[in-house]
Amino acid sequence: MGAWLIGTSPVIGQGALPDEGMVLVARRVDDAFLVRLRELTHLPIAVIAAREHSKIGNIQAQGKVEELGKSWIARTGSETLAVFTPYEDLVGETAFVLRVDLPRMVYQEGRSTLKLLTLSFAVICILMTVLMLTMLERLVLSRVAILKRSVLRVHSDAGHAESIALSGRDELADVAHCINAIVEELKRSNAELVASDSRLRGMLAAIQAGVFVIDTTTNRIVEANPEAVEIIGGWADQIVGSEPERFLLIDPETICENSDEGPRYRKAQGVLRKLNGDELYVLIATAEVMMLDRCCRIESFIDISAMKEASDENRRTKEFLDAVVSNLPVAVVIRDAETHRFTLWNKASERLFGIAAERVIGARDHDFFPKERADAILEEELKTAAQRSAREVIEQVRHPQRGDRLLRTLKVPLHDETGVLRYILSISEDTSRRRPGADLFADPVDAGGCLEGILPDPDAEA
Repeated sequence: MGAWLIGTSPVIGQGALPDEGMVLVARRVDDAFLVRLRELTHLPIAVIAAREHSKIGNIQAQGKVEELGKSWIARTGSETLAVFTPYEDLVGETAFVLRVDLPRMVYQEGRSTLKLLTLSFAVICILMTVLMLTMLERLVLSRVAILKRSVLRVHSDAGHAESIALSGRDELADVAHCINAIVEELKRSNAELVASDSRLRGMLAAIQAGVFVIDTTTNRIVEANPEAVEIIGGWADQIVGSEPERFLLIDPETICENSDEGPRYRKAQGVLRKLNGDELYVLIATAEVMMLDRCCRIESFIDISAMKEASDENRRTKEFLDAVVSNLPVAVVIRDAETHRFTLWNKASERLFGIAAERVIGARDHDFFPKERADAILEEELKTAAQRSAREVIEQVRHPQRGDRLLRTLKVPLHDETGVLRYILSISEDTSRRRPGADLFADPVDAGGCLEGILPDPDAEA
């Protein structure tokens, strides 16, 4: 029967239908087929049946065999090579082997061609690699290096750096444009920061008080204005970096803090210790603010040594005058012209009227006397206020132990520097002993126009 070449292909159904069958094509491998195949390839071709497999073994034993996929190549002579390709039957066993004899020159030419092709491919790869590296250097790496140098220049001198000039319309050029926009924003921010710093330093220099700027995190002085340096003495470098407690000692008893919502603010008095060891009395004001994204404390202080000395002197003068007024032999009484409350009641007044100063200070006539008597006293005070000059009156009072007394009182309106009436001063003298044996109270109105009951009646109070 001979060997057959069989080809199969399924008949595919439409859509999702199963295959409808199988197409089977067969061709007999006979002498006529082999003759035609030799004519087409111009090569000697033979078919070796599976039962003649010993011929193949003899050829393999005689020459070197090289495998090429399922095929193998055997050297059959000095000038020829044989290529053997097995073909399997339907059950997977070898049915026959197709042998093709090739001149060795063709084989060598093929191998030479293969080597030349491999060498050419390697040279082309090297050339392409060099070309790609050159293009990468010129188009990418060199421009990245330029961009890097420009960015470093911007980093070293952000306030005055020029824009990055990078040609092209690729991603690197877009990056350069973005960096230029950032640089412009940095320049603007730096200019605003410099202007703000100049304004701040100008304000600190113009303030006629010492000012410390303190970092609350480290509790160190980071800035001291010229006035603070001048007050403390020395140089700014001797102050900056120190703790504020080295120079300012706050009196805790004088601290006054704000209770409103908002930035914390407090005032206090204290002592400023200069670099030479001298001390000054100062008024200290403290506030917490945000500066350059960090919390700072501003402590300002002014020299109040002269004010303290003046205050102490005023206090001593007031104590002296209070002592003098308290020990005068005549009664001295001062009322507020607006509220008509007693603000001064000396010891002579306590003896003359029999009322302690603690009961009188801050009170009004209506707090002690009936309405008629209090109204009469108020009317007399209003007359003095309207007259705008000192006037003398005769008054009748009754002491709880001494009985009725006759007083001569000088009433003086006291005005401030603007001419506004502030107080009414009353200076009273007991004149009862100057007229012994006389009925001083027979006719109070005729006795110099006195007003009976203007001053408190202790018996009525009781």
